[in-house]
Amino acid sequence: MEALESASKLSVGMRRAEIEKDFELDGGMTFQNRGTYTYRRCHYIKVDVEFQKSDPTSNTIETFSPGDQASKISKPYLAYPVSD
Repeated sequence: MEALESASKLSVGMRRAEIEKDFELDGGMTFQNRGTYTYRRCHYIKVDVEFQKSDPTSNTIETFSPGDQASKISKPYLAYPVSD
């Protein structure tokens, strides 16, 4: 029940830092503008998130800024965890 409540609170416009309170990046390849997140309490529950950089004019090579905004979020789904 908690997982569904946490997933239902995700919305476009949320910052990466807000999403990462209840979800963490899944293993495997990651990209600056998108990623698969797993629910911290059950790594079988996942969502795919696309991001827009918080400062598109910045020339830094910082990969994941906590201020990046979610531009698209999938519905939660079940899948095996990915490990590196």
